[in-house]
Amino acid sequence: MKFLLYCVVVCVSAKRGADLSVWPKPQSMNCSPGTQALPAGATFKLMASVDNNNELADLFNSEIAPAIFTHHTAAANAVAIPVTVTIESFEKVLTLETDESYTLKWAEGLVDGNGKNGFTITAKTQLGAIHAFETLTQLVYFNFDTSLYMLPWSCSIQDTPRFKHRGLMIDTGRHYQPIPQIEKTLRAMRQNKLSVLHWHLVEIQSFPVQSKVFPELSQKGAWSVLEKYTLEDMAYIVDYARKQGIRVVPELDQPGHTGSMWYSHPELFACEPVFDKSGGMGSFGIAINPLDEKVFTFMNKLVGELLTIFPDQYFHIGTDEVPEDCWKKLPGDPNQFFQHYIDRATKNLTSGDYPVKQAPRKVIMWDEAILKAEPTDKANTIIQVWHQPELIKNASDRGYKVIASPAVGKNNWYLDHLSVKWSDEYAWDPVIAGVKEENVLGGEGCMWGETVDISDFDSTVWPRMSSIGERLWSVRADTQNLTDAQDRLTKFRCLMMLRGVGATEIGGGGRPELGSMHPSPGSCFRHFSNVTATK
Repeated sequence: MKFLLYCVVVCVSAKRGADLSVWPKPQSMNCSPGTQALPAGATFKLMASVDNNNELADLFNSEIAPAIFTHHTAAANAVAIPVTVTIESFEKVLTLETDESYTLKWAEGLVDGNGKNGFTITAKTQLGAIHAFETLTQLVYFNFDTSLYMLPWSCSIQDTPRFKHRGLMIDTGRHYQPIPQIEKTLRAMRQNKLSVLHWHLVEIQSFPVQSKVFPELSQKGAWSVLEKYTLEDMAYIVDYARKQGIRVVPELDQPGHTGSMWYSHPELFACEPVFDKSGGMGSFGIAINPLDEKVFTFMNKLVGELLTIFPDQYFHIGTDEVPEDCWKKLPGDPNQFFQHYIDRATKNLTSGDYPVKQAPRKVIMWDEAILKAEPTDKANTIIQVWHQPELIKNASDRGYKVIASPAVGKNNWYLDHLSVKWSDEYAWDPVIAGVKEENVLGGEGCMWGETVDISDFDSTVWPRMSSIGERLWSVRADTQNLTDAQDRLTKFRCLMMLRGVGATEIGGGGRPELGSMHPSPGSCFRHFSNVTATK
């Protein structure tokens, strides 16, 4: 099917060359030197519906166009210039395999006297169109000397991501994130062309999910009566993300990191918690009993409920940092308990065998699953590597697909490691020696929530997550020049700030101490003479 989208803009004379950088770097981009201008008062106006589905048009009109036309100018008559979007299919359900490629083109002189020509976007699905929109937002800027919007004379861009799984993990179990903050993060992810929000739902410290099957979990396990998500809240986030072109992969960590469940269901656990001076269970807490059949009945009901909210083909069951001391009094080998537990959890997910029958899922596990066990259903098991990067090869050699999120060494992708610089994250590639690229689904930046809440979330995540995003999107051979990357990322960080994303300065790690990165008045764009030429 074809989707037509039109806008009203106007084209006039050529001006000096603009900065043509785009983040993440497209696979192919050819733009002519020189610019053309759009007169004051130019706006985008929808002229045709999107084949009975207005989601793409709504996104374009409510978020993309305002990101381009950021200033109010004097009204003026405008010549209608079409932005023609042609896609083969509108995918109501996004998957890892959903095509994200696009082409974006326009020629010299966006209009002729009849208002024809204009922009042309071609994509397989709406995801490609969304990415094309975001690319376009980086190629138009406002000239305050003339009160005109400028863009290159002509461009031809062909683009597609290198990896399908380009994710950001958020942790709402350690610090609650209100829905508007998650919405804001999803919009920033769209701007960065990320594809997956990995939602680490619950933790030792809190259980913010208001289950209808087991309401007592959040009644006794949430931080407060105000810091919870209804099932409808989570369904809303899943749908909001889909409209941004992003999938949501939920994580219900188990059999460890489950301590908040103890407050309402102590019978599920193999030991009693030991509380520290602050009243918490420490970093690792306790573990549920892998030998008790009632545990599997309980978890089957809880996971089954979540599957009705999260339709993605993948479900993350955690498996990290299980406090095996909690299993010491159980008869047998803790490693065998662990193997038994992950096999049972995997079997239910891959079969869809729940109180309400579900579509089969693939299962993601942290790399402890291969350090201390051997998940038997390798075709449906993905290993998320967070220990040594060498485990990527280990997992690949053993027949598993891999998601990379290394937490070890200077090149790690754990965003809560504040000393790690963007350049070190950027320099590392998930396809390490001896690994075939097709065995790596992609990677994630992980924003663990022990020391971050919404007051400093943006500055901790961005723009370091942007550097990871380009590593996962762009051609490896074309993104080895750190000087070029720094120039482009510095500009892109400023563009994120113009959209209200509190991305921190380029140079250090994440979330610097107050005053350490910008101790005096200044401009984000001070590095770009063509922008700050008036000073």
